[in-house]
Amino acid sequence: MTRQEKYRWLYRARNSQVEEEQLSREMRELELSYMLPSITIDDIPHGSGGERDLSDFAAKWDALYDSLREAYDRRRRYHWEIHEAIESSDLTEAQRAVLRYFFLMGKTIEQIAVLMQYTSRHVLRLRARAVDRLVIPAQKMS
Repeated sequence: MTRQEKYRWLYRARNSQVEEEQLSREMRELELSYMLPSITIDDIPHGSGGERDLSDFAAKWDALYDSLREAYDRRRRYHWEIHEAIESSDLTEAQRAVLRYFFLMGKTIEQIAVLMQYTSRHVLRLRARAVDRLVIPAQKMS
């Protein structure tokens, strides 16, 4: 596997962090709407004699929440796969730390340099060497 293919695989986790945060916020808002439906959702019955009842609302809510949860869990699996690859590869502790900080925690090269008390250039070298030595199981690439 080339270095570029490894980077592409690793960036899945880094790029999914924003999506995870958005999904998490959306699930929290949905949970609030379930507790206080008349305040936050307009598509529920209000006692006006319509044909809809709260069971329709609950079914829609469950389907939406399940969909959001599934998307969130899929993104979290990226993190676990990358974490497992980092931990199982033959890397130095500094290389592991750089990969974790950059790909799993979303830190910039400059932030990592400050945290680890290295120069940015050294952090870039550590990251490149770590990616070269990283072993990614073939089934994880899909």
